[in-house]
Amino acid sequence: MHEIPKVKVTLLGSNPTPEVKNLECDRITVTGYISDVSSYFLSHKVFVSPLRYGAGMKGKIGQSLEQDA
Repeated sequence: MHEIPKVKVTLLGSNPTPEVKNLECDRITVTGYISDVSSYFLSHKVFVSPLRYGAGMKGKIGQSLEQDA
């Protein structure tokens, strides 16, 4: 696995598990629930979204694609 030392990751989502919370460090931010994710879509370049569950998940994917970077 290659490391990219300057990459920062933000994990959004309600009720992160203890395992996810334990990932938090200077390069990984775990926010928990965010009511309006627009600012994150404007300030971040890559989005990954699991499609296993969550009615709002598919809408957020579309929202991330419509933001002008």
